[in-house]
Amino acid sequence: DSALASKKLIFLSNQIYKKNRQPAVLKKLFILIFFSLVANSFSQQNAKPKQKPVGRPALTQMVSATDHDTCLNKKFSIVFYAFQDSAFALNVNAMNTVTIQSIIDTLNARFGRICVSFESCSLKVIPNYEYNTWTEAFDDVVTTNWFTPQTINVYLVEMVVDRPYNEKNGYAHNSQLIYGTRMTNRNAIVINCRLGVFELAKTTLHVFGHFFGLHDTFAEMGSPASPPPLLNYMSNEFADRSNCYVNGDLLCDTEADPFPVSYYEALPPAGSYCQYYPVIKDGRQDWYTPPLDNLMSMYNCRCRFTQEQYNRMARFILNYRMDLH
Repeated sequence: DSALASKKLIFLSNQIYKKNRQPAVLKKLFILIFFSLVANSFSQQNAKPKQKPVGRPALTQMVSATDHDTCLNKKFSIVFYAFQDSAFALNVNAMNTVTIQSIIDTLNARFGRICVSFESCSLKVIPNYEYNTWTEAFDDVVTTNWFTPQTINVYLVEMVVDRPYNEKNGYAHNSQLIYGTRMTNRNAIVINCRLGVFELAKTTLHVFGHFFGLHDTFAEMGSPASPPPLLNYMSNEFADRSNCYVNGDLLCDTEADPFPVSYYEALPPAGSYCQYYPVIKDGRQDWYTPPLDNLMSMYNCRCRFTQEQYNRMARFILNYRMDLH
């Protein structure tokens, strides 16, 4: 390159200078070196730096290492489904455009933090009112016959039955990627649309959290801890979170959660909606202070995702959801 050429020129000039010190020769040599150095400086200032393109592996690595938000610039289309009875009457709640817009607004407000947005693509009608009271047995039947590929399919029902207490108002088909259980892996979510505004928002964010790879805060994804928790505890994570990356939900900025044992103790007494009174200890006899405000918990005032939860969802979207429109 030009820098190397300049160095060679200077070296040769030194050799010439040693052998020939005539003024005329030296003058020409000085002019030659001067213009060579000027040209080299100009080329360095105007040269564009070489940059390697940042592909998905590099972006995934960045998301894994970062302690701040990552902008994915990803928009998802949602196809909503409502159910019709034999008299051609529709689920009024599902057909309510306010309900659908409320779901979209809720998602955009929370996921905008990682530059992920959502839009309603269409509303389709399923001519079978039986499915409006949804059981897990309908999963394969409905999603096989009414399903739009490469979009997120949201089935708005009036009731979800035979579900455990922690998913009683809706759930995501993605759960088998997280827990290794139940359902065919389809881009499908079931939501009870008869909920009030605030409960609908919490349920929507909770099930979309699962759809994008989050565990419940009380989940147990690791091996049994020692000393073990008390009987009926779902999580082996210690209250001080010293084993937070190998037990519980595998995240350290979500508090250890002994749900469901502590659920009833966490129900608010009159006038103290979001207060919790420590009544449960872990295997080390330390008091739990569960994440009452976390959207992946089952407590009454859940309202937020943590930084590590956003990071995990960003990684999950990059690995599993980028093919969706």
